[in-house]
Amino acid sequence: MRFLFASLLYPPALGGGEVHLHEIAKRMVRRGHDVRAVTQWTRMRRDWLLGSTLSCDKPMSYERDGVPVERLGYSLRTKLRMLPSVATYRHAPPRRRGGAIRAIARAMRRDFERAAGPTPDLVHGIRIGCEFFATAAHDYARHCAAPFVITSLHHPGWDGDEHAHYAALYREADAVIALTEYERDVLVEQKGVTRERVFLTGIGPILDERADVDAFRARHGLDRPYVLYLGRKVDHKGWRETLAAAPGVLARHPDVNLVFAGVDSDESRAAFAACTDPRVRNLGTLDLEEKTAALAGCEFLCMPSSGESFGGVYVEAWALGKTVVAGDLPSIRCVVDDGVDGDLAARDARDVEAAIVRLLDDPARAARMGRAGREKVKNLYDTERIVDATQRAYAFALGRPIPQPSAPATGDESSGAVSPRSQRTLSASTSRS
Repeated sequence: MRFLFASLLYPPALGGGEVHLHEIAKRMVRRGHDVRAVTQWTRMRRDWLLGSTLSCDKPMSYERDGVPVERLGYSLRTKLRMLPSVATYRHAPPRRRGGAIRAIARAMRRDFERAAGPTPDLVHGIRIGCEFFATAAHDYARHCAAPFVITSLHHPGWDGDEHAHYAALYREADAVIALTEYERDVLVEQKGVTRERVFLTGIGPILDERADVDAFRARHGLDRPYVLYLGRKVDHKGWRETLAAAPGVLARHPDVNLVFAGVDSDESRAAFAACTDPRVRNLGTLDLEEKTAALAGCEFLCMPSSGESFGGVYVEAWALGKTVVAGDLPSIRCVVDDGVDGDLAARDARDVEAAIVRLLDDPARAARMGRAGREKVKNLYDTERIVDATQRAYAFALGRPIPQPSAPATGDESSGAVSPRSQRTLSASTSRS
């Protein structure tokens, strides 16, 4: 079948939502489907409004792991058509933005259709950024008489007028993919989506089996055990609280490093520049291979986020046998069993410090929780299971079964759950941690 994937962000951008969507697209290709992706950003930007309209990047065609990708860009004429609606969107209260959103989506139509290529059997969009891109994907699907499926990525607190247009898209979609039971219940009970149209999938681990832990340690001068923060340096991810916890943690465990990795902001650069303790390290953005090595080499992961739809990095840590310190949220409570495969912490420096120290004080407990997490990945979050669940959503939206998958492709696997061979390699490399 022919599937079109539509996301404002797409790899090589490294955010969880777009990486997960690409993993689905890639595996659909392996199952013999004709897949294409349309995007607008191939790198993370912070200018959500202008970056997706008047200041967008130039168009570009490329291929990612067998998936052809088209990046949209707009002519001056199209930008001039968008200009009044962009101004309205910026200055109008959220409840009055609907007309501007639809007008910008209409202005995108010709470019979107050109990038989409042959008429798809189904369009799969995802909620990222301003509403224009997802709305354009929805409108294109309706134009083609193709079903529209959307992954909602709903975060706790995404309520009120500011999120009303996305809620309308969920109600209009032929199927909605939720990552947790909490998200499904919110979609049904608060957003008005009928329960039979909501499908649970979760997120599988996306790792690189080429990762070399010893080389990673040597490259970054990491000759001590370390606790890892891995995520964008934005407020809700909890990097500030983790950094603020460092003095107390290092006073109790002076032989440990606290390592931070992920896309930086101006605020995080300034904060780390002001930190004089050499045991606190900020590595900045890591590619997939380095990210995998960082996770495989750490004692455990600490990302006490207060804004997640799922928290895919927790599953990735578990796949490598590492336990996690996670944020205490309804969505994360559906993923992390507190005290069993991870510890939940409020986004408070003292609570984060206590959680880190508790695990460092009892490495046997941390190892036991990491093993429990690895079993959970095998039983619940295997990536092929996730793709199967996604296909069930597609079949519902289409009103007919998806053709049986062909035999999975063989050869080099650069992401997904870690294979037994590479798991042994990584485990051997990290036996000291």
